[in-house]
Amino acid sequence: MKATPTRHVEREHTSPTWAEDSKVLWALDDGTHVVSSSVRKTVGTFPVDEVMVFPADESIWITDWGELGSQYPAGDHAAAIRNAGYEPTGEIPAPETQRIEDEP
Repeated sequence: MKATPTRHVEREHTSPTWAEDSKVLWALDDGTHVVSSSVRKTVGTFPVDEVMVFPADESIWITDWGELGSQYPAGDHAAAIRNAGYEPTGEIPAPETQRIEDEP
């Protein structure tokens, strides 16, 4: 099934533990959506560096936390979509930026 990227959001965090937090919304041929979520951060001393794919709605909200596929390391949204069994088509749009106020 083909997956076409329709939206790209990069979130900026105030916490220095976040190196990357971006999401790409993909429209599928059957009218549903998935989101690829790329995260690079440190949790305590444990590094997190991956892209995960989840079912989503058209507003980029994850609707089911059951992971459909993933890619290591973070950053390659199209590879994660392929690993989830979809065929990425088209270019990922320029990102929108959202600022997140992290708690200390």
